[in-house]
Amino acid sequence: THCISSAASDVYKRQVRIRPNPASDVVTVDSKAGRMERMECIDQHGRVRLSQASLNAHTIQLSVETLPSGVYMLRTYTEAGVALNRLMIIR
Repeated sequence: THCISSAASDVYKRQVRIRPNPASDVVTVDSKAGRMERMECIDQHGRVRLSQASLNAHTIQLSVETLPSGVYMLRTYTEAGVALNRLMIIR
């Protein structure tokens, strides 16, 4: 898996879409950059709060009901590389 950073990351980030955002219970994550292999939701302290592996899909639904309000980073591993997207949870 390749890590995409800086300006390339901004372009790649648009290839992974999260909706709704902000969210409160479930988000849909779509990848135009190939199948998603795994995903991690990281809090502001760098802790992985949610993780899903062996996804092998272009679209998934992720339950975020257990997360407290705040801003998280969603790290998505796809066939094309790794994307980081901001996810806001509101209660």
